[in-house]
Amino acid sequence: MVDGDGESVGTVAPVGPDPVGPSPEKQNQRREMERLAKEVKDKAARRIGIVAAVVVLALAFVAIGGLPWYTIDQGERGVLTTFGKTSTEPLQPGLGFKWPIIQAVHVYPVRVQVHSAPASSASKDLQLVDTTIAVNYHFEPTDVVKIYGKLSSDYEAVIIDPNVQDAVKNATAQFTAPELIQQRPNVEAVISGRLKQELGNYYIVVDGVRIVNFAFSKQFEDSIEAANTAKQQFLQAQTQKQISQVQADMVVINATAKARELELQGNALKQNPDVATIKFIEKWNGVLPVYSAGGSGLIPFLNVAGA
Repeated sequence: MVDGDGESVGTVAPVGPDPVGPSPEKQNQRREMERLAKEVKDKAARRIGIVAAVVVLALAFVAIGGLPWYTIDQGERGVLTTFGKTSTEPLQPGLGFKWPIIQAVHVYPVRVQVHSAPASSASKDLQLVDTTIAVNYHFEPTDVVKIYGKLSSDYEAVIIDPNVQDAVKNATAQFTAPELIQQRPNVEAVISGRLKQELGNYYIVVDGVRIVNFAFSKQFEDSIEAANTAKQQFLQAQTQKQISQVQADMVVINATAKARELELQGNALKQNPDVATIKFIEKWNGVLPVYSAGGSGLIPFLNVAGA
């Protein structure tokens, strides 16, 4: 610049922010912070995406083929199937893994199970009998693969119940209706033997059979009650007869004893006539009887002259 005298003067810089902008160092720091923030954001997004994918995949497994793991309790054994083909060995208790959709696990109990089954049949004397049977059974752990191949899932209704019906009919036909009640253990033994033989063909081990109840027709129950009443009355009559007989025997015994006593007394009097006088004196109280009579006034009591 030139002042009014024609001399040149220096230019004064304005006071304020630097017109050139931030330094390269600050710009680098800003860019680095932006990069780091974006990287953190991208990582968080990827993690959320992975978690969401895992959740969706797990839900898909549950909806379609179940979880990829399974558990078998101590009282169970399992059968693993791959596309329907069974494994050669049973699955043991514990945690295991399987491929969803491709593989499946079928679990069977090996503890003793109790199954109740009704059965209708007829006795040897053609009385209708409704029976309820409780069957205790179990599977052998080593047979579960064979069981899966031979039995359906509803084996109790398909296998056990029909065989119970058949075994009960076979057993009750060997006993009359009263014998079914009086010989229940024998009936249970016959049923148990038949079931062990038949259910053994299906790898079902029968541990025991118990008859829960016998139900007969109303007419038969009434006849049983009448027979019991008549039996009680007969026993009462027999008892009364025995009592009467004992009483009659006592009368005879007493009469015989009395007759014998009189006989002995009579024989004694015959052998010794003074016995009667002695007995009279033993019972006399010392008072002489008074008679009112005319005549000599003698008292014919003691033979004074003989004394």
